[in-house]
Amino acid sequence: MIDETRLRDNAKAAITAFEARFAQAKVCYALKAGYVGPVVRGLLAAGVGLEVMSDPELQLALAHGATADALCLNGLGRSHTYNARTADVLPFLTVIDAESDVADLEAAMSQAGQVLPVAVRVTPESDDSGMFDVSGSKLGADWAEGSFDGLLRACLAAPHLDVIGLHAHQLSHCADIRQFRGAVRGLVGVARNSERIHGVTFRYVDIGGGLETRFLAERAGVTIDDFAEAAAAELAELGHPVTIVVEPGRWLVADAATVLTTVVATKRNSGRDWLITDVSAALLIPLPELVYHPLPGRLGEAGEDWNTYAVGDQTCDAQNILCPSAELPPTRAGDRLALLNCGAYTTVFSSAWAHRLPTTLLLDTAGQVTEVFGRTDQQDLWRTLHGVDISIA
Repeated sequence: MIDETRLRDNAKAAITAFEARFAQAKVCYALKAGYVGPVVRGLLAAGVGLEVMSDPELQLALAHGATADALCLNGLGRSHTYNARTADVLPFLTVIDAESDVADLEAAMSQAGQVLPVAVRVTPESDDSGMFDVSGSKLGADWAEGSFDGLLRACLAAPHLDVIGLHAHQLSHCADIRQFRGAVRGLVGVARNSERIHGVTFRYVDIGGGLETRFLAERAGVTIDDFAEAAAAELAELGHPVTIVVEPGRWLVADAATVLTTVVATKRNSGRDWLITDVSAALLIPLPELVYHPLPGRLGEAGEDWNTYAVGDQTCDAQNILCPSAELPPTRAGDRLALLNCGAYTTVFSSAWAHRLPTTLLLDTAGQVTEVFGRTDQQDLWRTLHGVDISIA
């Protein structure tokens, strides 16, 4: 169930926080976090832009009504088709990740007779083990080793690429203001050195995303205003105004969706109590850093002691654990659970595999519930992906 009111409230909070501290600010939803149509259109209607990483995502964004001034294009190993469509659309910012992408993008822009505003992606030096994007990764160009200097020089030498911005995305599940400030500070250091060495002034600074789910960050005592305030304090060191670009995915959508599931079996194994649910890990990705917090469908009887349960799915994979430790009232087969934190990355990673996918519902701002994805859609998906007709019970 997707809560459109929460979705729009998240969008408003993010836009308000950054616009209050920067003369120009753009909040762009990382489209890879989820493709559900009402979510994408709802965020666009609320004033959020879209960050895309491929030609299929760009086509999807355009189909949902995104305009050029709402689009930030990203990605590496860019296809010729992606570059040609970029030239047609002319987004407000295109991030270039690798030197190998420069020549074909320049050729596409030259053929179109257009000049493209671009940002260059860097990986600043960092000794923070909490950063997911570090030196030597497949993403970005390292500052310390010199790859970034080569990428920047190639972009500056391309007559149809206008270098106006600098981009870095180093965070994941960040609810630590110290870590966040360190990431932005590293980006500022690269900007100042690049301005000194190359004489380029970055008018746009894209700090990426990687913020924790809103309710989890706030439970840890960190609000979106704290992130915006920290970014403003660090970027003030540049000494000139910038347009800030922020690319949250999880923060905008994760807590706007809840999965309703039924406990289909219980078991006890070596002193550990398990609840097995009918929602598949094909939807809820079993990664160590992702926990889908269960709430009970019933609170139990007065005086009953709550128990600690591990919650897993029905697949024959021991690693598919939805929540390793949940405090719940005594729970048995047939009871319902509501799993929180399910709005980010779930629908894009899900596939027709092993068990049926959940029906996706939208609770709109008027309180009306509509079906976005149901059993007929699932049957069509199996037919398209696997070439067989099955019945979804």
